[in-house]
Amino acid sequence: MKEKGMSVARLLGLLSFVEAGCALLFSPVVFALRGVVLGGIAYRLGEKKTGLWGIVANLLSAALGILISMKFSALMDG
Repeated sequence: MKEKGMSVARLLGLLSFVEAGCALLFSPVVFALRGVVLGGIAYRLGEKKTGLWGIVANLLSAALGILISMKFSALMDG
């Protein structure tokens, strides 16, 4: 019989994607680090696919967020 609702592992995996979005918009290092940790916990709790994709999304968001920050920083310097 299939359980109703969402497991904790699935919820943590999905929250890692939310952190990836926040990493892209606000603070890449802080939010991406939290997202990688959440994805790793989800992976260890059995949500392999969502956890792994969450980790990848956070690493890409961190890299892209840092590049965007560097670009805007260069524009502000003149």
